[in-house]
Amino acid sequence: MSPSMTPPPRLPRIESLEYSPGPSSSSSSSHPTHASWLSPHWSPAHLENPHQPEHVVTLYMDDLRDEGPASEPALAEIPMPIRFDVGANAWCISGDDLALRLQQTPSRIDGHAKLCTMRGRYKQCFARIVESAVERSSIPVGLKLAQDKSLQITIEPNPAAAALPPADQLLELGKRASDTRPGEQSLPPAKRHISSPPSSSHPSIPQSTTPPPTPDPLSPTEIQGWRAVDFSSGASTSSSAGRRGSQSWTESATVGPTKAKLNKLKDPKPEVNAVIVNWLRNRFSTEDPYNYHAFTHSKGKSLPIQDLLRGYRYAAKLIAQYNDTRTPSDLEGAPDRKISKANIFAALGRQTSWGSDTETTLALVDLYGPGAPREDERIVAIMTGKSHGAKEGSVGFLHSLKEVDREYTGKLGGSGPGRVR
Repeated sequence: MSPSMTPPPRLPRIESLEYSPGPSSSSSSSHPTHASWLSPHWSPAHLENPHQPEHVVTLYMDDLRDEGPASEPALAEIPMPIRFDVGANAWCISGDDLALRLQQTPSRIDGHAKLCTMRGRYKQCFARIVESAVERSSIPVGLKLAQDKSLQITIEPNPAAAALPPADQLLELGKRASDTRPGEQSLPPAKRHISSPPSSSHPSIPQSTTPPPTPDPLSPTEIQGWRAVDFSSGASTSSSAGRRGSQSWTESATVGPTKAKLNKLKDPKPEVNAVIVNWLRNRFSTEDPYNYHAFTHSKGKSLPIQDLLRGYRYAAKLIAQYNDTRTPSDLEGAPDRKISKANIFAALGRQTSWGSDTETTLALVDLYGPGAPREDERIVAIMTGKSHGAKEGSVGFLHSLKEVDREYTGKLGGSGPGRVR
């Protein structure tokens, strides 16, 4: 092109586009602002791609809220959308979505609770349950699943608040957050009954003909004192019938729930196991940080048999050291408490079922492993990496051990002294 020719026109500048969560970029010419993205009326469905396929997530749960013998580990299978994070090479889900779907299953969590999971040596809380409802989070937490689409969580105490959070901060059971329209706010049950008592189901208190004086605004201290008043004695100017009607309605709407909440606040039992577990974690990471960190980081990984057994023996050493011992007498929240195996497994981030398999594996290795009294060449080959037909992983190794044990005891008529079930 010669210099005298007119240069071609410049292409128009393309402005940067904002993110739109709608299904199509052409559905609207205006994009949502940041405020609408974080509005209090979002639902997990808004954050998830509606075209993501649903998979069944296996959830393993340990409830640490009760004192005494630990409750049996629970399992729930929850169908939900899953996305694959290529950068992290892991399946990912929304913590709020998981909690909401869990509360819609028979395995739902009753009462108050925090849902936590371990990321390496660190605990991550991803949802809070308030009176069986999921509390809304302004910033939802993303969770990474194991390769088999499973997740291990702990259910920990969530101290009961003096009152429920606002209604628009709860994701109700069986109801998506988007079902709540802007401007709607329902009061907690106790307050709703107090502010609008039924007019036909109970006798009303006789009213004085003299108009009452206009009350002054109450201070927070006066409000607390008013809530603590026992209405069962009735007003001195009321008739006995009116007093009985007022008393029955007041006890069902105010006094009963208040006493239950006070008892729950005063009851220290739900905190004890969590305090013991946290104290054990601190001890483990202080006494032997190298082995503790190596053990916690091995969770969910496929390990060689020797590394697998090294982790098992580390856990067995801690069991022998701490099981049936007691916490320090000056430990705040759990003084002089007996430590159980379940506490130790929880501090290691493992299920009690994992601990049972660990003990069985070590007992059988001591019987059939290299140099053991009943040394078996198949077990030796697996442990030295020379077996190519055996099942891989901890489950496959335990299966091979039990198979060898069954054959050995079968030769003795099924009554061998060393049989491990």
